[in-house]
Amino acid sequence: MKSMARRGCGAICIAAFVLAGQAWAQEDTERSADAPDLPQEATVPQWIRDGTALLEQGNAKEAAARFVEQVKAEPSNAAAHYFLGESLWQLGEKDKARAEFGSSLKLDPGHPYALDARVRLAEKAPVVPVEPSANDFPKAGTLFQDCPKCPAMVVIPAGKFIVSYPPGDSGRYHHEGPVRPVTFKVPLAVGKYEVTFDEWDACVAEKGCPKIDDKGRGKGKRPVVYVTWTQAVDYTAWLSKKTGKKYRLLTDAEWDYAFRSGSDERHRFLGLPPAKVCAVANVYDKRARQQADMGYENLPCDDQFGDVAPVGSFKPNAFGLHDLLGNVWEWTEDCMPTGLQWRGAPIDGTANLKGDCSQRGFRGGSFLENEKYYIRNPDRYKFIGARDSDLGFRVARVRRVGVCRARQRGERRR
Repeated sequence: MKSMARRGCGAICIAAFVLAGQAWAQEDTERSADAPDLPQEATVPQWIRDGTALLEQGNAKEAAARFVEQVKAEPSNAAAHYFLGESLWQLGEKDKARAEFGSSLKLDPGHPYALDARVRLAEKAPVVPVEPSANDFPKAGTLFQDCPKCPAMVVIPAGKFIVSYPPGDSGRYHHEGPVRPVTFKVPLAVGKYEVTFDEWDACVAEKGCPKIDDKGRGKGKRPVVYVTWTQAVDYTAWLSKKTGKKYRLLTDAEWDYAFRSGSDERHRFLGLPPAKVCAVANVYDKRARQQADMGYENLPCDDQFGDVAPVGSFKPNAFGLHDLLGNVWEWTEDCMPTGLQWRGAPIDGTANLKGDCSQRGFRGGSFLENEKYYIRNPDRYKFIGARDSDLGFRVARVRRVGVCRARQRGERRR
C-alpha cells in the first residue's frame, strides 16, 4: 500500500476482521486507544460469522432474516439486536436499524459492538436542505461552463452534514479531528469532472500554467496528473482572471459534502460489495494489477481501465459529479492540522488553515488503490510540491469573492 494510505474497517467488517487473527493484531495499532477489545475467534458465535458473511456478500435481506431469528431466540442478546440493525441499515430501513442499535445499547451499554452502534446512531443527521439567500448564483442542479475550454460545473445545493466520525469508531484515526456539523448556507459550483489535460493545456496556451508531461499515460480527456498543489492553485487563479468569476480548490469539507451527495452513509463505497465497485469507480482491480502489480490484493472485478481513465467514464453520484471515487486523488485547500489545531475548525465549510500549510489535503482514491477494506475517507495530506501519477484536482466556483490567493497559500492577508 502507498505510504499515505491507511486502513480502516466499518461495522459490518468487524466479524471478518476478528477472524483475520494476526492481521487484526497489526491493524489494531491504528484503532482508538479508547476502543475495547473485540472477541477473539474462539468466542465469536457461528450465527455472527454466518450473518456477517452474508452482509459482506451484499445479501442483507437473508442476513436480516437470520438475525431476526436470533433476536426471537434470544431477545436479551445485545449483539443480535446490533447485527439486525446492521442488516436493516444495508436494506435502507434506517429508522428500524436505529431502533435495533438503541435496543442493543439499552440491553448492554458495554457489549463488544457498542461503539459501532453509537457510531450508527450518531449518523442520524442526513444532508438537510438549507434555504439560500437570494442572489444571482445559478440554482442547485444547474450545469454550466464559463468559457468553451473551462471546466464543466454543477451547482450543488446548500445544506449541512456531519464531518468526521465519533471517537472509538472502528478504523477512526486521531488526526480526523472533532465530530462537528458543517452548514453550507449558499449553493456551491463544483467541477463535474476532475480537471483534464485539455483544460490544463488551455491555461498553458495562455501562459498561465507550465507544461506537464503525462509520461505516456495519455492526455485529452484524462485528468491532469503530476501537478503540484501550487500549480493547481495557479490554474484556479488563471481561471478566475479569465472568467471574472471566483474559482479555487475545494475545501476538505466541501469535497466530503460533494462526495456524500446527500447520503449520511459513512463508508466510501456506500454499501456496495467489492465485486460491484468497478461499475462506479476506476480502482485497483484485476486489470490494474496486470498492468502494475503493487504487491497487494486487487478488487475482484474489472473496471476496463488499468491506468487513468477519461473523466466521466463511470456513473455520477447523486449530485451529478463523476470520479469522486477512484481515478485520481484530488488536491484540496486545507492545511494539515498539528497538535490541538483542530480546535475552532470551521463549521461553515471554509478551509482549515491552521497548522502546517506546507502540507495540503488530498481526497478521493485512485486507480492504484485497493478499497476492499480501506473504505473510510479519513484526512490525508501531502507536501505542496508532490507530483504523482494518480494525483490531480477539481475546482470550485463560489458565489462571491472569498478566500484570496494569499490565504490559499497559507499567508496572512495584509
